[in-house]
Amino acid sequence: MTADGNKIKAIFFDVDGTLFSHRLNDVPESTRRALKALRERGVLTVVATGRHMIEYSQLPVGNIEFDGYLTLNGQLLLDSNRKVYAGTAINEGEMKVLAGLFFWWAKISATSILWMKRSSVQQLKQSSRFRIQAFTTAKRSTRF
Repeated sequence: MTADGNKIKAIFFDVDGTLFSHRLNDVPESTRRALKALRERGVLTVVATGRHMIEYSQLPVGNIEFDGYLTLNGQLLLDSNRKVYAGTAINEGEMKVLAGLFFWWAKISATSILWMKRSSVQQLKQSSRFRIQAFTTAKRSTRF
């Protein structure tokens, strides 16, 4: 019950640091008991995560039953059986833009890594401007 007497109908849970403890690399037993108690009281439990279901399912939290799954930062909603309830597909144009950004970033990363290997480790430790310089140098040498 809420302070004003209304019944709580659903609770949305984040995964990282809320359900899943990175310190324990597991879901605490107290969390598992609390989720079970909520469901027994008729409160719907829903996961809300930026993760994809493939990644989510590989975590220790992946074996806990929920009434729904809101994944990919709201792009995909699954029911309790993990079947697609609603989702927003990425169209071909958006896919090409994302692929272009990915390949652009890969070129920047590769150039930055090569440039960093030529520099001293001490220089890397001493200056945050080093990383910015590596990024801007790579950006100038890469065409998007």
